[in-house]
Amino acid sequence: MNPDAREIKRRRLTALTLYTDARPLDYIARALNMTEGGVVDLLTESGVKNIAYTGVGTPDPLLEAPVMPKKQKTYEELLVENLQLRSENARLHRRLECVANPKLVRS
Repeated sequence: MNPDAREIKRRRLTALTLYTDARPLDYIARALNMTEGGVVDLLTESGVKNIAYTGVGTPDPLLEAPVMPKKQKTYEELLVENLQLRSENARLHRRLECVANPKLVRS
C-alpha cells in the first residue's frame, strides 16, 4: 500500500523537522514507521545534502522507554543480606589464610 501525495508531503516535512532538530536517522525512522533508507530518500527529496548517517542527536524523553523504579529493600532484607555477606567474607578470609599457611588446612 503506497502512501498518497499528502502523506508523503507530511512525512517529508516531519523528517526534515526532526533532522533539523538534530535527531538521528534511526529515531526519525521509528517515528515515521519507515526504514532509514526511506528517511534518507525523503531528506534528499527535500534538498538536504551531506546527511549524517550516524546522527548523534538528542534523544526525545517522550519516546524513550520508561524505567521501572527499583524496589526498596526492607530493613529485614538488608539485615539478612548483611549476615550473608559477612559469612561469605569470613569464609573467604579463612580460605585465604589456608592458602598462605598450609598448616592451617589440617586444623
